[in-house]
Amino acid sequence: MSTDLSRAINRVEDDLASEGWRVIVTSYYMAHELITFFGEPNDKVDVIPNAVTVADFARQPATAVATLRRRYATDDERVVFYVGRLVWEKGLHVLLEAAPRILAEARKVRFVLAGRGPMLDDLRIQRDRLGLGQAVQFAGFVSDADKRLLYQAANVAAFPSLYEPFGIVALEAMAAQAPVV
Repeated sequence: MSTDLSRAINRVEDDLASEGWRVIVTSYYMAHELITFFGEPNDKVDVIPNAVTVADFARQPATAVATLRRRYATDDERVVFYVGRLVWEKGLHVLLEAAPRILAEARKVRFVLAGRGPMLDDLRIQRDRLGLGQAVQFAGFVSDADKRLLYQAANVAAFPSLYEPFGIVALEAMAAQAPVV
């Protein structure tokens, strides 16, 4: 992200925080950042952690999971699943940089990256530059039902965010009993 863009975003965030009557954040870490870096008064900041309804991620029939999984990977491949926006802050470029090392250790791995966003073309170029070919599949938008099945089909759910208080998708993956990195 360019320095000018970063400064502009910080100014907008500063303005929004100072104009609000209350500021809600999802973690005590983010509350500390608001108080320390933006000078927000302690009594103006409320922490409300993210949450999901665990029952929404109950185990699905194995046949449904296997059928959906086969759209993205072969039966003998391990699946690394990411879901979210395709933006710099989500760190997908870091995951792609790590992929060759992962594939060197475990050859049969499919990286299934679900979501849309402005970095799609850059990520495709990076995939091709790294020679990852079919090992990385961009799934685009997936429905909530498919996302729930993909969490269960995944050997690991990866969320390499560079800056995020605590993402809902990590909670969803945990609720679906997927290992989370």
